Amino acid sequence: MPIRTIIFGLTIALLATTTLVAQDDEKKSTTAKKNAVMEKAKAEGVAKNKEDINLLDTDDTWRKETLFFPFPFARDIKLEGEIDVRFSKGWSKQNSPLFWSYALGWNITRKEKLSETELEGIMQSYLGGLMKAVNRDKDFTVPDAIAVFTETSNDAGEVKYKGKIRMHDSFFSKKTVTLNVIGEYTFSEADQRSKLIFKLSPQDLDHEAWEYLNKAKLR
Repeated sequence: MPIRTIIFGLTIALLATTTLVAQDDEKKSTTAKKNAVMEKAKAEGVAKNKEDINLLDTDDTWRKETLFFPFPFARDIKLEGEIDVRFSKGWSKQNSPLFWSYALGWNITRKEKLSETELEGIMQSYLGGLMKAVNRDKDFTVPDAIAVFTETSNDAGEVKYKGKIRMHDSFFSKKTVTLNVIGEYTFSEADQRSKLIFKLSPQDLDHEAWEYLNKAKLR
């Protein structure tokens, strides 16, 4: 075999090895940075490990998902924290009385309660943005979501919300759906964070679906 061919082959092998080493170093560096960010977040009280986020108490018929503020599809929401989403056993089934029925637990850095107007804007951006993000019909423009909320409070400092959200269902029915919403707000003096729970369903508030939904509690 000609010496030139041997040298060329050795050069290619050396370049490939160098590239693999560089890629491995870059991967290790990225992992280290990611771990550092997670540790910093945990130190600040914002757990980025999904296994650490368990804001709601439900039975095993609910499916769990974890999200974080801010949403990539709703950057105008100026909140920071975690969201514990619990989907009812019939959430995705159009013929179920629990269709689109689910609960949200929020653990956010904000110390003040949300006003009615702020909550309306957040829910409109959250669900409206989500439905636009998952829409796959290029010939259809998903309309903005519309939310209306009222707030009540008592001498004990309990704050409750009640409202409705009208939106396009890009997930399942591809039709307009109106969700009834009830929510509760509490402030944790221990970690100086606001905690909220919201329960959503298209069913009227006196429907039996709410007996199931109301079993979801903030921890």
